[in-house]
Amino acid sequence: MLYFPNSTNKRVHLLASNSVFIYRKQDFKTQPYIDVIFFGINHPVYPFDSKIFCELSIELVEKSPYFNIAIPFHTGKESIEKLKELCKNGKKIRHLVFYGHSGYKGFFVEKESGFYTDTYSHSDEGKKLKFTGKEARIKHLVEEKNNKRIVFDENAIVVLAGCNTYQKGESFANDLAKALQIPVVCTNQKIVIYHTSEVGEELLGIENKTFVALFYEKGEKKILDFSKTKIGISEAIYKINEWKKLQTHK
Repeated sequence: MLYFPNSTNKRVHLLASNSVFIYRKQDFKTQPYIDVIFFGINHPVYPFDSKIFCELSIELVEKSPYFNIAIPFHTGKESIEKLKELCKNGKKIRHLVFYGHSGYKGFFVEKESGFYTDTYSHSDEGKKLKFTGKEARIKHLVEEKNNKRIVFDENAIVVLAGCNTYQKGESFANDLAKALQIPVVCTNQKIVIYHTSEVGEELLGIENKTFVALFYEKGEKKILDFSKTKIGISEAIYKINEWKKLQTHK
């Protein structure tokens, strides 16, 4: 069951106690789409970042028109299950953000229980990995999509708000875009945090001018480079939608 708290203090307390909670806009039930931010918590090396991810995700839901719900995830498997639960009401996912510590192999939350590429194995990292069974792979998300337990809107956009999710060749961003056939916003550099006071309604910016979208058309990978300046999540979604409009009028 998903629980919706009210006060800020209660949100942070629930996060600290690992309880399941969601922060949503008041009119979430009447909105036609699921526009969700999953923020990763319980990273084994950076545990104190959980509170930062929580508060910034909530702030983005409160101030951006592109998101209406924020959910923590401790493990990759948990994020898949929560997506399935959200889709039980017949709504489709329009905007999906994964926000947290990441690399080109995926998102890292509880130790060896994250959301990874299909090929990430114990032979990586000097054979020191011992997966817990609570991790998820891209193929698990695709399986739920194919079985219509997770349903994406035809104009869906995925944003990977984490560092280094993209590189040439195999990477979490590239594999996800190819598997889902949905535009995936990503970067091959670090994420920089911008508070709303600095950039209006934008919350997350990307440094080094590397924010791009990957998508596939008829099996061919294409890259859409949005801007030569730092850009936030909401603006990236806006730019993709505007680009799509231009393509339909060609």
